[in-house]
Amino acid sequence: MSVPRKRRLRKLVPGESAGPALLDLRDLGELMLRLEIPLGSVDVDVRELLELRAGSVLRLDRLTGESVDVTVNGTPIARAEVRVQGERFAVRITEILGTPVLDGPEEEDG
Repeated sequence: MSVPRKRRLRKLVPGESAGPALLDLRDLGELMLRLEIPLGSVDVDVRELLELRAGSVLRLDRLTGESVDVTVNGTPIARAEVRVQGERFAVRITEILGTPVLDGPEEEDG
């Protein structure tokens, strides 16, 4: 994995247009994002939580082979299936989800 280069943005001067030179959109390709792929969850009561020991097994709410969500900042962007590659978990993307619609001012039909 390559080490991302540090970028300096010029300071904005009040009244001056930011203009296209403020940020080259090609630089966005170097931004690092954290993808999260939760494998599942389980509900436990306090008694069960207090009884947890090394070697305890918790059964997750997902079935083997069931799709998982791939998220960025809590927003699902894809679906995937969990695989094992060597000693690590991996996911195979099975579906790219559509772009979420952002809430904004509604347009009125004229």
